[in-house]
Amino acid sequence: MNRAAHLAESETNIPGEILALDSLRAASVVQEPFPFFIVPRFVKAEALDAIRADFPVIRHPGSFPLTTLEYGPAFAAFMADIQSAEMTKLIGAKLNMDLSTSPTMVTVRGQSRAKSRQARPLQDPRSDATGRRRDEHRG
Repeated sequence: MNRAAHLAESETNIPGEILALDSLRAASVVQEPFPFFIVPRFVKAEALDAIRADFPVIRHPGSFPLTTLEYGPAFAAFMADIQSAEMTKLIGAKLNMDLSTSPTMVTVRGQSRAKSRQARPLQDPRSDATGRRRDEHRG
């Protein structure tokens, strides 16, 4: 049992693991328009109520860095799993990328507003702000 699962079990009502890591491992990667994958029911059903109860109260629109929020132990255990070295390794392997030296940034969504629902064009995550691929040679 990992640290987050131990925390979840000892300080919350979450029994055992929070994330369905086997489902993550089994998910197929789609390559276009950029590499991505979807993991249905990635957060285990038995953990959802406790995570929802401990979710940070956010009264404003926008996304907020995790470090600026207050939340309960079930949400903390969920975030610990999401940010774990094991998760970084699994995601890196899934996308064929070395993420071991890359920082993890978690933001939590606040209230939605009409402006938030506007469609945004998809951007390849391998591109910089100008749309140029990061792995292209710059001359």
